[in-house]
Amino acid sequence: AEPEPTAALAASTEGEESEGEGNPSDGPSTLSSTKFVQLFVDPPTLDPHLTTDATSARIIVEVFGGLVTIDPNLDIVPDLAESWDISEDGRVYTFHLRPDAVFHDGKPVTAHDVIWSLERVTNPLTESPVVDQYLGDIVGVDEKVAGDAPTISGVRFIDEHRVEITIDEAKSYFLAKLTYPTGFVLDKDNVEANPRNWFREPNGTGPFRLTEYRVGETRMELGDVIVGYTDGLIETLNGEGREYGVDALRQLAWAHRDRSAKEICDAIMADVTAFGGAGRQNDDRTIIAIKKDPTKAIGEDNLD
Repeated sequence: AEPEPTAALAASTEGEESEGEGNPSDGPSTLSSTKFVQLFVDPPTLDPHLTTDATSARIIVEVFGGLVTIDPNLDIVPDLAESWDISEDGRVYTFHLRPDAVFHDGKPVTAHDVIWSLERVTNPLTESPVVDQYLGDIVGVDEKVAGDAPTISGVRFIDEHRVEITIDEAKSYFLAKLTYPTGFVLDKDNVEANPRNWFREPNGTGPFRLTEYRVGETRMELGDVIVGYTDGLIETLNGEGREYGVDALRQLAWAHRDRSAKEICDAIMADVTAFGGAGRQNDDRTIIAIKKDPTKAIGEDNLD
């Protein structure tokens, strides 16, 4: 089996790192400022305005953001917009941007960025496959997508921190549509500096920034502990012949999350070797190591 690709996401210094309670699936982002996302196939795109698939979205929703988002209870909550007003007829939305909203490089997010992003995704040359589905309620989007209008007539700049959006009729689900990546805000300078491959080094607004993407490599980081595998599955069998996969190792690491990196590694190895696993490396398929310097990439010269 071919190794799956991974993407490394580093917590944005502008956001707050989560602490305390959580669940095992949230382990990497809680234990460390780096989160490795396992991908079973390469993402078709990392451009929010072009994505339609779940693989790409797993990374995109961590790196980028929009005016609103969905919380764990599936409620619509503020993201880049701290609040919004809705007209009595339900057609005009006025979004108030957070004064502290910034891109990863520290540049403030303004109403100009929101409008530019909406104009980009509706540009016929962008060829967004679902723009009419998610943004077609906005007055003037259909004309812009068809190439019959240069701008979206239903989007209006008020000031640096306020933007007005008018839809064709009152719709209770309009805000929910804005949570899809087609409504995400991009950095114009970032996109235009390298139009073909800007998303390889995106300047997003999400809680994580993309620091590395490697095709054909699988790696998961839990604090300073690296659990890597090179053949699709970790083929260490326990006494019942059951395979240890990434989920099992994630559970083990999470169970020992309050211990040091070395103690976590020792605990994992004790559990694995109790059921016949070979030590640190097993037939080039199982590798468990601790980095000496968490700021450096994993390598033979950086392993204990």
